[in-house]
Amino acid sequence: MKTFTMIIEKDKKGNYIGNLVELPGCNTTAEDIEELRNNMKSAICVYVSMVEDYKEKELEFIGLERINIPIRELEKNRKNQDS
Repeated sequence: MKTFTMIIEKDKKGNYIGNLVELPGCNTTAEDIEELRNNMKSAICVYVSMVEDYKEKELEFIGLERINIPIRELEKNRKNQDS
């Protein structure tokens, strides 16, 4: 058995989006978590069968961290890039 780490997000419409840490680009969506799990299992199988250079990454998932940046700082950086 192989274990994968799925990052789950929810969009504004209430749909769930799953992305795998170990398989970049392997993602799916669903209306509920159970459907998301099932869809992701299928997506993993398709991904592994279609990606020619698939190699298991030996990564250990540590966690997620939220980083807060003041809106003013983001806007300032955007204006500097436009100049």
